[in-house]
Amino acid sequence: MTTVNEAKFTIEGTPSEDASGNRGYDASNGQTLDVTLEVDPSPVLAVTYSVYDSADSSSPLASKNAPAIEWNENSQKSISPSNVNGTVTIDLPATGSHSYVIRCMVVTPRGAVYFERLVTIRTPGTANARKTAPAEGAAYSPRGESDAQNELVDAFASSLAYYTGSYISGSPTASQKVHLHSFSAEVVFPAALAGSKGRALVAATAQTDFDIQKSGVSIGTMRFAAAGTLATFIAASETTFDPTSDDYLTVVAPGTPDATLADVAFTLAGSRVIA
Repeated sequence: MTTVNEAKFTIEGTPSEDASGNRGYDASNGQTLDVTLEVDPSPVLAVTYSVYDSADSSSPLASKNAPAIEWNENSQKSISPSNVNGTVTIDLPATGSHSYVIRCMVVTPRGAVYFERLVTIRTPGTANARKTAPAEGAAYSPRGESDAQNELVDAFASSLAYYTGSYISGSPTASQKVHLHSFSAEVVFPAALAGSKGRALVAATAQTDFDIQKSGVSIGTMRFAAAGTLATFIAASETTFDPTSDDYLTVVAPGTPDATLADVAFTLAGSRVIA
């Protein structure tokens, strides 16, 4: 027989956990949260909701430097509503990205039962990362803190992306340098120039190769196939550009211009190197 956890609770009406076991709640700055027992309260004799209390080492925890929050009904870190099925509320900080574990403890005829959920205010912008709380366990996700760490790594990697490119109006002339870029940070471009894109509004008549160079030495190719408008990129290995060596990147049009290829735009994708 499955034992029901009577301490499960809703936040703003959201279920205590979804089908995958996720318990977390993504909140907003300044939001007021309504917290209520989720299940039939008839076997519950008493209920206590708690948030982080610096004076109580046994309290649920919060992310580093998270401002203190208190229950609105009693201005305390813990609250035991007289009606076990009653709703209690708590205000979140108006600014900053923080995480808080909310713990519910209920007393039942079979003893005390606990349930925890993590509320987070994520970082703004594309990173959309969340802070973790010490020993948060499965309060946000069954995978624990690992998902938050992985999200942070992905966001950090994305922030290191580096792009450079150009647009060529009309048809390039023979051996024209259609792009020149000087670097202020160390940047590495991957093998095959993965992630790079190129397009022509007027297709090539024959295969047309643009030479991609590091400080005048060929490192790769941007190729338009015959009748093609989308470029493919060729590079045998990754290449690093070091500003301390005054490395520079150029893209050079073919020595014999194609009869029709015109209006070309391209973006070369690399990553900044963090020492």
